[in-house]
Amino acid sequence: MKRTIRLKDVAQMAGVGVGTASRVLNGHSNVSPEKREKVLAAIQALGYRPNEIARSLKARFSRTVGVILMDIANPFYTDVVRGIEDCAARKNYSIILADLVWEPGRLQGRLEELKDKKVDGILYMGSAVTREDVALFHKEQMPVVFLSTAVPEGQEGAELSHAGWGAVNIDNGKAAYEAAKYLLGKGYRSIGLISGEEGDRNSSVPREAGLRQALAEEGLDLPEGWRKFGKFSYAGAHRAMEELLEGEDRPQAVFALSDVMAMGAAKAALARGLEIPGDVAVLGFDGIEGARYFHPSITTVAQPRYEMGVRGMEDLIALLEGGGGETSRILDFVIVEGEST
Repeated sequence: MKRTIRLKDVAQMAGVGVGTASRVLNGHSNVSPEKREKVLAAIQALGYRPNEIARSLKARFSRTVGVILMDIANPFYTDVVRGIEDCAARKNYSIILADLVWEPGRLQGRLEELKDKKVDGILYMGSAVTREDVALFHKEQMPVVFLSTAVPEGQEGAELSHAGWGAVNIDNGKAAYEAAKYLLGKGYRSIGLISGEEGDRNSSVPREAGLRQALAEEGLDLPEGWRKFGKFSYAGAHRAMEELLEGEDRPQAVFALSDVMAMGAAKAALARGLEIPGDVAVLGFDGIEGARYFHPSITTVAQPRYEMGVRGMEDLIALLEGGGGETSRILDFVIVEGEST
């Protein structure tokens, strides 16, 4: 007589515990894609249940992913989301947007909302990921891909590997270094900085480091009084530029760490009757479309925003359909010369 196949046989073949195999059978979400696939394969191989059940379990995937971003109104994010949407449509996935509105503390609530909507994974574009954020992602056991975001290292990264995680970015330090060398090559010997949020540990840190490295190689520095914060907004950068332009000792050029801030800074200079770049040059970062049509057009470090969205979605799908692990992509950037330098 043929021996009855039991759940523990399935678990043994899949290399997981009986509890994990049971959670897969009951459709619980807190199982990594890799383990889920192993259990489903064992079910089919052993004939534990009819193949229709295994197929129905696979069908529990919603083919929906959550996209958490810092500010949907920011044109940088808009371009990335367009890439995500196009890739998702081609792969028969849908997306749900969740806006943090520049308040990282909303992450837990947004994750809970997306979990209630049965998303399979997360694409995250926000501030640098903290240990607390890692704990939240780890708790939900959902694959996550970070886009243009400082990624966790060491133990924090290892905790995320259980469900799978990835990152798509540019080399921000190198990009800012080359942008600063470009300004120096144009003859600008004094360069001010408009950074993002004070205390921000995300892209602002390596970008500022790249600027400082380029200055140091020329025997120059960044005076503290020429280091301002524009909060990645038009208004914030406008105020920061006004502060930089007060008094006679002002920089020859200003490096704003986003195009939105570059345009706000340029507007402040123009409002004072200054000529750009004759009186002060302005350099931006991101390469958004609006920077091209601003007058004068903004010289910028262009990120491949659309491609970033496409690659991020592709990597998340690979994690969902192929199991856990870690992926990382560094994309190219290019300095696009406008009229502002």
